[in-house]
Amino acid sequence: MKNILKLLSVFFIMVVFVGQGEAKVLKKINPIDNIVTSSPINKSAVIAVSIKDASNGNEYYSYNQDKLLHPASTLKLITTPAAMSALGNGYQFKTQIFQDKNKNLYFKLAGDPLLTSNELKYLIKDLRGKNCKVVNKIYFDDSVVDSNEWGIGWMWDDGTSSYMPKFSAYNLDGNVFNVNVSNNDFATSPKFTVSPMYPTAVMNNIKNGSETKIKIERQDWKSPDIVTLSGTFKTPQSVSIPINNMSRYFAYRVSDYLTTYNIKYQGQSFDTRKTPKDATLVGQVCHNATDILPSIFKNSNNLSAESFAKVASAEKFNSQGTNEKAIEMVKDFYTQKGLSTEPVVLADMSGVSRNNLVSTTWMTDALCKLYQSPDFENIQLNMAQPGDGTLALRMLDLRGDAWLKTGSIANISALAGYVRAKNGKIYAVSIIVQNFTAPQKDAKALEDSIVNVIYSLN
Repeated sequence: MKNILKLLSVFFIMVVFVGQGEAKVLKKINPIDNIVTSSPINKSAVIAVSIKDASNGNEYYSYNQDKLLHPASTLKLITTPAAMSALGNGYQFKTQIFQDKNKNLYFKLAGDPLLTSNELKYLIKDLRGKNCKVVNKIYFDDSVVDSNEWGIGWMWDDGTSSYMPKFSAYNLDGNVFNVNVSNNDFATSPKFTVSPMYPTAVMNNIKNGSETKIKIERQDWKSPDIVTLSGTFKTPQSVSIPINNMSRYFAYRVSDYLTTYNIKYQGQSFDTRKTPKDATLVGQVCHNATDILPSIFKNSNNLSAESFAKVASAEKFNSQGTNEKAIEMVKDFYTQKGLSTEPVVLADMSGVSRNNLVSTTWMTDALCKLYQSPDFENIQLNMAQPGDGTLALRMLDLRGDAWLKTGSIANISALAGYVRAKNGKIYAVSIIVQNFTAPQKDAKALEDSIVNVIYSLN
């Protein structure tokens, strides 16, 4: 009898141990866990994932969720809603012209990232019908934001990247000019034109070849007004180059249009001065703040994100907009929602700076707060879905069920936003893949696989 009892007790212990072992195995059998841990990227890179029920913040899955990493452009999904709140419904970016009693004109700049030369041209043309054919002096009021034209921690060797132009009160034409390279018959080098016209020298070292592969160089510390083009050319191509001196470019365009429409003024240059309170409005170009949101959320435009937030900080604090005030604005926004910003480091508003440090669990906490806010519908309305912007060729079968923001810097890829699963729940997701040497497409494929698993939850 004692032997039988011993055998039963051993059997019971074995069942308990096996049962516990099976429970551990079942816990690990998570499709997302398998995707992450089995990825070749995971051997040397850092992968961090956080997925939460957006309605209540309950965690569904996490991996390295507390590590502070570079969020890249997914940071726009965090900073821009704070700027939207500061600007309020109906805010307009207004580029205005005022005239004082001494017939001086004041261009009151708005830092509008959508302003174009064509709009500026017609704004000046309309002055002729408003008794402004002859004026005294012309001033630029650039007081809306400070004069810092690049983000903290931005890389000096990105100075010729069209994705990272400078930004300021003088935003115009996306702050880039184009060099259009085309065939030059009977010559070993192609010809080029500059549009819109910009006072800069272009050194053409491009040679005809079997492919079009053009390299842009500019030594801002030595010769900021000289751009060197090298490489090979086969088919026509337009190359966008950031404008190095935005105030000069803006003044160049204004001077050109004043001459075109025969508007006389004193002096050969323009000074800066704040617009007098008693000056009369004689013309303006307006863009709704909501018109800028697609360029931020869908196309990940850094100029738009930085300008939008910096101007919003001016509106919130009733003072000149600065990067420091923009950071304070974002921190205030989430603090008021009950989310501490102590665990994060913010350096800019676009995510370009590698000084930004955010954990995926903080990102999903913030996304849950946004989802639970009354303004979420407006945020979601402007977010990219598969098939839009930077998601143009990704997860197309999830359109209508995924609202996401991508992020890409050298050796960094990120994805954040919301996914509606088949079970009807909305999940907040943040994925950061950092320090990988594989092609970007491999990191993007990993992100897409995780999102597809979230969508398939029943």
